[in-house]
Amino acid sequence: MNIDKKRIQNILLNMLPILICFVFLGLNILTPLIADDYAYSMLGKNGEHTQSIFDIFSALHSYYFKWGGRCVAHFFAWFWLFVGKSFFNIANTMIYCMFVLSIQFHSTGSLKKIKPLFFLGVSIALWFLTPTWGQNFLWLDGSCNYLWTITIVFLFLVPFRKRNDNNLYKMNPILSILFLFFGVLAGWTNENSSAAVLFLLIAYFIMKIIKKEQVIAFELCGGIGFLVGFIVLIVAPGNMGRLNSYEWASHLFNQNGLDIGVLKYRFHNLTQIFIHKNGLLLLILSVVIGVYNYFYQKEKLNLFTWFYFLAGLISVYSMLLSPFFPDRAYFVTIVFF
Repeated sequence: MNIDKKRIQNILLNMLPILICFVFLGLNILTPLIADDYAYSMLGKNGEHTQSIFDIFSALHSYYFKWGGRCVAHFFAWFWLFVGKSFFNIANTMIYCMFVLSIQFHSTGSLKKIKPLFFLGVSIALWFLTPTWGQNFLWLDGSCNYLWTITIVFLFLVPFRKRNDNNLYKMNPILSILFLFFGVLAGWTNENSSAAVLFLLIAYFIMKIIKKEQVIAFELCGGIGFLVGFIVLIVAPGNMGRLNSYEWASHLFNQNGLDIGVLKYRFHNLTQIFIHKNGLLLLILSVVIGVYNYFYQKEKLNLFTWFYFLAGLISVYSMLLSPFFPDRAYFVTIVFF
């Protein structure tokens, strides 16, 4: 009888991730198209509904030169608006599952077995700590801009995490070359997440140089690809056009270049956001848990712990030159911490 009870408990426990995903799917179904979704559904000529994939690429070209560089994120959003919300609901649920599992991998270094309680804990933490949970996870345009892009970034970082834990880990030559293109995709996602990962990669390679460790093919290809993607994202002509549309931007420069006073104000403003949007709480928790593990559990902190910590901070302060820092963009910081 005890064995049966234990077996039932294990079955119910293992069903937790499935139940969470079904709840997430239900919330997606209940979420209608909102705000920008309507405008982005009409990419055809003369403002008509999107007729083909060619309309999407034509709109992406115009977007890149007139408004911003997030072509990867907007391709996903415009593609699903073209295909249909029902298909997006299913795809978004799958991405959410991949996202939580990627957090498990980066937190534990392993994904041999799904940990149901970990899956539940991460889902609850994201629900309470993310300032705009609905905008980041359910809103079609917002989800493609943040949930989908951070999932790509975390998947891109998996081989680096593996290599950090096991110096014998390698990719075969073909996958290493393909990783170059995946790096471009990851770098071309979202401004503050890409800036955060760029600094993470810089720290990663500096540590390899200090330790005199060999840089292998996938690391080199991935790093170069990510840098290329990041540059393409940042130098988009549309970024400057959008920046100039905000009155705040006119005060960013003076006759001597960047106005230090404005930068100081922005730094103070970003710090206030960090404090009030759960960042300080997560920073304190990170330090407390780190100290407890190191001094009381005698566990050596994984080097990637410091990389994630650095990425969390960079994701905030990389927004110094941005005209504004919407709450949904702060999601990236929450995830890294």
